[in-house]
Amino acid sequence: MPRRVQVEHTHDARRREQLFERWRSQILREGRDLPTLRRVEAQAMADPEVRADSELQNMLISAAAQLRADLVRRTEVTPVMNTVTDPPAPESASGDAEPRAWTSERVHFAFNQLQHEFHDHLVRFDEPRARAALDRINALLAAHPAQVDAEQVARWERALAHLGDRRASLETHVDKLEQRAVEAARRGDHETAARALRRLSTVHALRPVILPDDRFRTVRDAMIAASQDREHQRAARALIDRERAVAAEIRALADVIHRFHVVARATRHDAPEYRDAERRYHEAVAQVRSHDRDWFAALILELVDLLEEGHLPPHKGQQQVDRFLDSVRAALHNLRAEIQKIETESRRFSPSPAPPGTRHD
Repeated sequence: MPRRVQVEHTHDARRREQLFERWRSQILREGRDLPTLRRVEAQAMADPEVRADSELQNMLISAAAQLRADLVRRTEVTPVMNTVTDPPAPESASGDAEPRAWTSERVHFAFNQLQHEFHDHLVRFDEPRARAALDRINALLAAHPAQVDAEQVARWERALAHLGDRRASLETHVDKLEQRAVEAARRGDHETAARALRRLSTVHALRPVILPDDRFRTVRDAMIAASQDREHQRAARALIDRERAVAAEIRALADVIHRFHVVARATRHDAPEYRDAERRYHEAVAQVRSHDRDWFAALILELVDLLEEGHLPPHKGQQQVDRFLDSVRAALHNLRAEIQKIETESRRFSPSPAPPGTRHD
């Protein structure tokens, strides 16, 4: 009986993989805009085999969510900056409405908005968009030098100049992780392979420009191919199936967090859209927390690093605090010590105690 269950499980996993690749390819091929993406996603969800497999549904929903986030990022604009260097129009003697003057409040709002946009692109290693955002910041500085911190802008110029070095360093790290994962799979060292795959999974989900889909799929295939022993190969397949399911949740959470960030910097915090985005963020965190604690540990540590790297502390004298960062850090702060403990114990190759069931919403 156990052998039959194993065979059925392997068949289900293989069929799920085939369906996922088929529908994912169609989503990526046809989803050129949001309406078309919605149509293809609906077609995938209507597939009887997809409807019968909740895990496959989640994988496809996450794939569509990742593409949707990319489409949204491509179309994001900052309308207020289109006339950043235009001088304020003179007051009309007839009393007609004139374009808004660049008050200090408006400059401050535009500066904060562009600051978030720049950091968002910087942590994703999207150099062209980071450069475009910084160019608009420099235009704002040129137009309003008394209200924009030139030293802070200079620090961002240096950070962008070093982006290539940081990217090269991370790419080297990914190369080593790939080698470690494949070699561990070849030796049957499933714990080492799992740790390397977890780290690769978070890089793939949060920095896809460094580890795109095709390359990550090649790593997975190489791990299975490297496992010559049949028992080791089954274990490698099970590991990758487990990683794929959780990686789908990681991508979904990354999409929700990015959406929350976009809404938080463009919407009043008492607006319904902001409250809805904040609710979805907390729901996503609660859903991911239900997964395997080791995978979740890797995810949270990566997200914390992402937040701390991408959003520098406010410069002295800056009073406005980004509500998004407060919300995210409040949800993650109490988990950091617990997760670091789990990671330390995992490195000792010993089982970790179950984390306390406290709420962090």
